[in-house]
Amino acid sequence: MTIEQVKSKYKNGQIPSSALSPVDTGQLLIKSARDAYMLMKADAKKDGVTIKLVGPSSAYRKCGEKGDYTKGLSNGVFTQWYAWELYKAGAGNLASNPTTSKSCKSNHGWGLAIDVKGSTAQKWIKKNGEKYGWWWSGGTFSKIENWHFDYDIDRDTFRKKINIKALQAGPSKYIMYAVLIGAVISLTYTLVTSIKDK
Repeated sequence: MTIEQVKSKYKNGQIPSSALSPVDTGQLLIKSARDAYMLMKADAKKDGVTIKLVGPSSAYRKCGEKGDYTKGLSNGVFTQWYAWELYKAGAGNLASNPTTSKSCKSNHGWGLAIDVKGSTAQKWIKKNGEKYGWWWSGGTFSKIENWHFDYDIDRDTFRKKINIKALQAGPSKYIMYAVLIGAVISLTYTLVTSIKDK
C-alpha cells in the first residue's frame, strides 16, 4: 500500500501487519519506506557500515493505550503510549504525546520512522540517508535523538529515478504485451474458424 492509502484507511499506530512490509530483521515499515531502507542498508554495507535497528519496535510502533507502561498493560511491548509514560516517569527518552486530541501521531505509528543503533551507522545515514528518503529528523527534536530517522518519499531520489526508468521502459513493455495478446487472440480465432470450416 502507498503512504496515502495507509493514512486514508488506518489510524496512526493501528495499521495491520498485512498493510506493512517487513525489513530483513522483522520490523515493519510502509512498503516504499521498507524498500528505501533495504537499499540504503545494502549500500551502507558496501561502505563497510552495518545498519541495525535498536529493537523490535524501532520501526512501526503500535499506538497502544494508557497504562501500557504504568500498569503493564502492554506486557513490555514498546507502544507509543509505553514510550510516553516511560518518558513522563523520567525513565525514557522524549516521546510523542498520545494524550492530545490527535491521539498517537509518531511517524513510527505510520511505519515511516526508524531508530538506528550505533554511532557509525547513524553518522552514515546522516551523511547519505536523504537520497534514500531517510533524513535525520531526530536532529530537529527539542532533545536531540541521533538514532531517529524519518522517511520522506519526496526526498527519495532513488525512487524518483526508478519511477522515471519504469515510465521510460513501461509503455514499450505494455505495447509488446498488447501485441502478443492480440496475436494470440488472432491465432485462436483463425484456428477456431478453420476447425469450424472443416
